[in-house]
Amino acid sequence: MCYSAIIKQQVKKLGIEFEARIDYELLQNMFYRRLSDERIKICKALEAEFNDPENSEEKEIRDLIRAYHKIKLKEIELELAEQEERLRLAEEALRKKETKKFLNEKRIATNHIEKYLQRIKGMKRSELILTDSRVFPMTYAPIIVQENGERVIKLARYHCRPSDKPESVDKQYSGLYNARRDNLGNAFWRDLFGHKHGFFVAESFYENVSSRDYKPAPTEDDQNLVVHFNPKSKVDLKIACLYDYWESNAHDGFYSFAALTHEPTPEIQETGHDRLIIALKDENIPLWLDPEKYPKKEMERVLDEPEIHIYEHIISR
Repeated sequence: MCYSAIIKQQVKKLGIEFEARIDYELLQNMFYRRLSDERIKICKALEAEFNDPENSEEKEIRDLIRAYHKIKLKEIELELAEQEERLRLAEEALRKKETKKFLNEKRIATNHIEKYLQRIKGMKRSELILTDSRVFPMTYAPIIVQENGERVIKLARYHCRPSDKPESVDKQYSGLYNARRDNLGNAFWRDLFGHKHGFFVAESFYENVSSRDYKPAPTEDDQNLVVHFNPKSKVDLKIACLYDYWESNAHDGFYSFAALTHEPTPEIQETGHDRLIIALKDENIPLWLDPEKYPKKEMERVLDEPEIHIYEHIISR
């Protein structure tokens, strides 16, 4: 399962490279809804795309981002002030008498203060770092799809909720950010496979593995390791995905997607992981994005002939 990935957020460059139109109306809508909906999570790297707006749509998005930051900064500063007061009271009590209760209060308050200071620092930081593009399940990211013969960049949630499924499916099935190749014919995915295809562009990806299964250095105890995989060739990965649009009314609709996975290559398997996201060959992208035009066996062929990479890895934090 692709636990998270460094997904390209540079929608303008993606639009040029893949001759795709940016769906500005969708972007505006999602950035606006984020002002009051904490479930909408968007990467800092995508926000940075609108620091220097080039048209009226980008200016509106920039203003929405600034409004969101103003709201969040105020919330964090209030939480910080509460923890600073908590720390002051604990230290005052400890000066009178050292107790386990107030030592614990001091520890908790200190940890919270550090966390909030780091969040404020991260919000104010202008230079981007790698993790500003890291997409976890339930985070929104750019994907490329095809509509009416035109390639379009959509903002979509990394955890697929098909249009015919209830909202509760998100909690019922926690792994819907990936779709296994050998499950594409089952009832959950069959209405999307062969109909709703897209791809996203990733630099690298992360997986969770057990320390007992990590063959380079296995351990007796079962600890979780986060393994960061990078293609040795340092090229971008065009990852196949299925997507859909879900809504219950005119105001809550959103796109969501799942990355396709298949059997691992030997170096992936060596780390103790049993799946690998499917990278598309450039020449197969036009066919993959137009599944209604071709028989399903052609889609199967595209997945049978992925772009092959050798992956290096490090143990991440």
